[in-house]
Order: sequence, then C-alpha cells, then structure tokens
Amino acid sequence: MGILNNAIKGTKDFTDTARLNALISDDTKQIQGIYTQIGKLFYETNVHDESTPIGKLCINIDMCNKRIEEHKKAILDIKGSKKCPNCGASINSTSAFCAKCGTKVEVATVQSTTAKKFCTACGGAVPENSSFCTSCGKQFTANAAPEKKFCNGCGEEMETGSTFCTSCGKKCD
Repeated sequence: MGILNNAIKGTKDFTDTARLNALISDDTKQIQGIYTQIGKLFYETNVHDESTPIGKLCINIDMCNKRIEEHKKAILDIKGSKKCPNCGASINSTSAFCAKCGTKVEVATVQSTTAKKFCTACGGAVPENSSFCTSCGKQFTANAAPEKKFCNGCGEEMETGSTFCTSCGKKCD
C-alpha cells in the first residue's frame, strides 16, 4: 500500500502544482495588462518632452504610430481601396460615395471595371452588396423598381424591355 499511497500523493501534488502554476500565470498576465493600461494612460495624459527619458519613449511611440498609419495606407493602395472619412468602411478607391453610409468621398482618377452591378440612376459600377451608388450617391432599396436598365457587362444603358445589350451583346436578365 505504501507505493500506491506514494503514487496517489505524487499525482495529487503534481495536479495541485499545475493548478497553482496556472493561477500564477493568469495573475502575471493580468499584471502585464495593468502595466500596459498604466503606460497607455501615462502616454496619453503627459507631454511628450524630448528632454526626459520617458518623453523620448513617448516620441518613439508617436513615430511608430505614424509609420503604422503609413503602412495601413500603403495596404489600402495595394488593394485599390480607401477608408470612408465618416464611417471608416473600406471602399474602392474609385468610388465617389461610400457604399455603406453614402458619404461623398474624394474620387481617384482610374475607374474600375470589376463591378458586378450598375446603378439604375447613373449606370456607374457599384459593388454587389452596396447600399448606395459609389458614383452618384443614390440609395438602393430592396423593393425599388429600376428607372433605367443598364448592362451588367459593360454598364451601358439598355433599351426598355430588351434582353441583350446593344453595345456589347451580353444577355442581361
């Protein structure tokens, strides 16, 4: 029985130690989080003065944040996107209006031809899930009847009742 009792005690000691180590790890992570909050609060509420060691560190954070924003902008440029100044949504760089909130935004000079639908008001190419036309700002509604019909291949206005585009020949239902 001595060997069995030693084995049971060893197992209990091992599990107790593992549980306590996990609690120590959790508390250590919580302390690190608090240190981070203290540092961020200090950074946000103090002057960034180059004459102090902490001020220099704050200035380094400012420079890193500026580089991060530049990198994010470069990523958007690579993707052909930009951020809406009103809601922050990612929108096509050629859009004149945000597809999410309808805010007018600065227009890039090159027009994209990858859209799958076109605005019934102006014929501008718009992303499939847009609530607003990115060219003229018209808001789309689920049950609105189209005023005009545009080809979903080339974007040209189609004659009323036609099935095929007279410009590119594509069948448009």
